[in-house]
Amino acid sequence: MKQIILTGERAAGKTTFCRSLICLAEKEGLTLSGVLTITERENRLITRNLSTREEKELALYSPRNPKEIAEIQTPRWHFFRDCLEWGNRYMDEDPPSDLFILDEAGILEFLKNSGWMSGMRRLDQNKDLLQIAVVRPELLKTAESRWPGSEVFTISPEGRRKEKVLLQDLIGFLKTEGY
Repeated sequence: MKQIILTGERAAGKTTFCRSLICLAEKEGLTLSGVLTITERENRLITRNLSTREEKELALYSPRNPKEIAEIQTPRWHFFRDCLEWGNRYMDEDPPSDLFILDEAGILEFLKNSGWMSGMRRLDQNKDLLQIAVVRPELLKTAESRWPGSEVFTISPEGRRKEKVLLQDLIGFLKTEGY
């Protein structure tokens, strides 16, 4: 079992890295689970369930209407409870996989005990062969404390060559250690 905390500033390429890893894993016939968060036009978040490839609207950018009240929110986003429940249900029910990705564990999960809590528990249980938690730099110390022994990899616009090597290393690990 291997656990990685993937970090980097906004728009550094964390989700792009995850997409590349997912594509390589699919080509190898490896099993996937978890969620990928896709930003659309900087004002909408979509979640993709990695085991079924289904997508649902996760959140809307909140500063557009600061008086609007949402049940689940951060300073930047208003989240849809039905999407979180949907994604959490799959993360609870999916069997162990070769690759699990939680994109991303943030304020809701670490500070509000909300959001993708099934994904957080799955990471705690070390249920999958390779687990990746995407975490912003401001929450990195909290993530390292929750998952001691995890490797940390920082994505940056300047690090594309290192990221390609890491992608190949991770796929090699999965092919060698796979279920």
